[in-house]
Amino acid sequence: MNKRKIYIIFTMSLFSLISSFYIIFDLEKLEKSREKNRGRYLIESQILILENILNSYLYKTDILDMFVITNKGKVDGFDYIGEKLFENDGVIRAIQIAPDGIIKKSYPLKIDSQGKISLFKNPDRKEEAYYAKDSKELYLSGPYKLFQGGIGLIGRKPIFLDNENKNFWGFSIIVLNYENLLKKLQISKLNEEGYFYKILKYNPLKKKYEIFAKNSKEELKEPLNVEFYFKGQKWKFFLEPKLGWNKENHLNERLGIGIFISILVGLITYSFLYINEQRKNMKEISMRDYLTGLYNRRKFEKEIREKILEDNLFTIINCDLNDFKIINDTYGHKIGDIFLMKISKRLKDKLGNKGELFRIGGDEFTIIFRDNFEKKENKIFWVELKKYVEKELIIENININPSFSFGYGVYPIHGRTIEELEVHADKEMYKNKMKYKETKNP
Repeated sequence: MNKRKIYIIFTMSLFSLISSFYIIFDLEKLEKSREKNRGRYLIESQILILENILNSYLYKTDILDMFVITNKGKVDGFDYIGEKLFENDGVIRAIQIAPDGIIKKSYPLKIDSQGKISLFKNPDRKEEAYYAKDSKELYLSGPYKLFQGGIGLIGRKPIFLDNENKNFWGFSIIVLNYENLLKKLQISKLNEEGYFYKILKYNPLKKKYEIFAKNSKEELKEPLNVEFYFKGQKWKFFLEPKLGWNKENHLNERLGIGIFISILVGLITYSFLYINEQRKNMKEISMRDYLTGLYNRRKFEKEIREKILEDNLFTIINCDLNDFKIINDTYGHKIGDIFLMKISKRLKDKLGNKGELFRIGGDEFTIIFRDNFEKKENKIFWVELKKYVEKELIIENININPSFSFGYGVYPIHGRTIEELEVHADKEMYKNKMKYKETKNP
């Protein structure tokens, strides 16, 4: 065999070997990327479940807040409200109110005169109480050992009797059973399906992250890390397969993930229906849209009335999603709901402190813009906002191109009542929608 043949054989063998290594490496990399995409979906789904289920309990403090404000600080009838809000599912330990930071009323646990606790004086709770009061927002603390025994979480919402949040009245409080809450969240399913997880919640008082839930004593080697905010507090969700991102038995793994995803979808659907039912029952005292978490029309009308009384210039902007019915009919209401949530988040994120976003109903949103929309810089900002909101969305491997039409009415230029402003805004929006249809179907 001459040298030329040896060279060719060696070269082809080496090329084949290198090519094989490259293909194997590329396949491994692709498989790892696919596994991580699945992991991100699992994290986002579990975060959504966590937020929805916690909200279904914590919003009861809003109801207690409104109960106290409506009764001008009097707490007569608390036992009736407490009984209505209490759910006998093992998660709620107690519903309480604490005028001036002193826990005086509790359901179902009764408090005698000697059992009253002053949150501002108790060494284990005073820092949390002051933090909640100063932040003027609900503060969720725990998990930690409760005075009543067991491990729990406590949500404390400061109550102010005036709109300026200056006249502090006390707290509305809900105490949750930690172990039963975890069962409700179904986090253990991640362990059963072959994942290590760790959920951290930031403690602003200690200025560090603390463990909310985990299933591994060892440090995770290469976890996915998703940071999110809930009730103004930072959380981190870590996830990693027990066998690593490149698993040997891909068939069994994918079957397991498919089963787990179907369970998650059922839980998400259940969570939405559950929260929707709760909000319908309490809609006369609720100002939030159950799906997006945005303020609803009742809150919108209240804000508009107040702004008209102030007689300061502002703009209402009505937004209507184009072809939303087609999305619902084509992909189903589940995709439609996720689409609405993502669009509302984009609108809210881009809007920032320039205005307040409301979901009026269905695919309709309204913005109270804190300036004259017709200013040049505001028109430029709106072009940027519309471009950002209309970026392509990918939901469960479905590509959707969002689009919306809008119209506006400036107070007091286009009207001095809600009706006049909305009529002007709707006319402008109708013109834009016609232009969209003409562009789409020339």
